[in-house]
Amino acid sequence: MYSRPGLKFIGVDGAAPGNETIAAGEYPYTNDFYAVLRRDEPADSPARRLANWLCGSEGQKLIDGCGYVGAAG
Repeated sequence: MYSRPGLKFIGVDGAAPGNETIAAGEYPYTNDFYAVLRRDEPADSPARRLANWLCGSEGQKLIDGCGYVGAAG
């Protein structure tokens, strides 16, 4: 979870905020972010390569390291 000085996390309806509860969909207040590509986007295009990288282990590691919860949880 993204942390900043002075930022307080609160539980909602018995679900405490945390990487596990967010990934499981138990914590209700989250924001989803998407990478959208055209259907005809070439496999070797920069956009497709970036999306593939973000969905791969290195991209997910970066996302998790920044304090966000990646698609793999």
